[in-house]
Amino acid sequence: MTIQDIDKILASFFCDIYNHELYPKDPRETRFERWFRGMGRKLPEPLDERELDICLMKEAQRVVQAHGSIQFENLIYRGESLKAYRGEFVTLRYDPDHILTLYVYSCETNDNGEEFLGYAHAVNMDTHDLSLEELKALNKERSQARKEHFNYDALLALGKRKELVEERKEDKKEKRRSEQKRLRSASKKTSNVVELRKSRANVSSNKDDKLELLPERVLREEIQLPKTELQPEVSGQADTQEQERHKLLVPNRKQDLKKIW
Repeated sequence: MTIQDIDKILASFFCDIYNHELYPKDPRETRFERWFRGMGRKLPEPLDERELDICLMKEAQRVVQAHGSIQFENLIYRGESLKAYRGEFVTLRYDPDHILTLYVYSCETNDNGEEFLGYAHAVNMDTHDLSLEELKALNKERSQARKEHFNYDALLALGKRKELVEERKEDKKEKRRSEQKRLRSASKKTSNVVELRKSRANVSSNKDDKLELLPERVLREEIQLPKTELQPEVSGQADTQEQERHKLLVPNRKQDLKKIW
């Protein structure tokens, strides 16, 4: 059970059962009758609700935004009577058991008291009823879900980044392969390998030509050398060479032997 359920059970017990039971010290009347007789058999006048607002919880000041809206506990509240107070500071009061409705008061100025300006209801939550604790629990779950969502987005971004890196690596490898292939094809076009192969093919095609045969073997006795006669000029040339050689080796008598040595 929630606090609201316990509140309803206790209120039902005291209002419907306990107050209508007999008073123990005087069994002739019930507790309600005894209380009603003590009030002079006259019900008290109901108090103004604004006089009871002092019992409500008081929140820090807020600024009235556009269209008479106020932000409180991650919710947007709006009141038709607050449109005229746009940009002004106001004081909020609220019932912790019914947090979807705020009581808006003007701020205290000097000795003047607070003036009730109107109600502000949570936007798009007219059919709901939440307490302050329930609203805080919802905000906590919402923030936790937002954090988990952010973490999930971060993991997705990390996975996408890894995939992108792998794609860029593959693109780089493919570009390198294509560049190497292009260089190979260009080197084949500029090389002389094809011409060398063609020339070798031409040489191999000429193998059918007749080869020149070696002469038959000739005996040594059959070789005839031409006879040459010595001419006298050769001996004369030898004598002149001999004289020149002696001239180079024999020193002049006028030179000193020590100097020659």
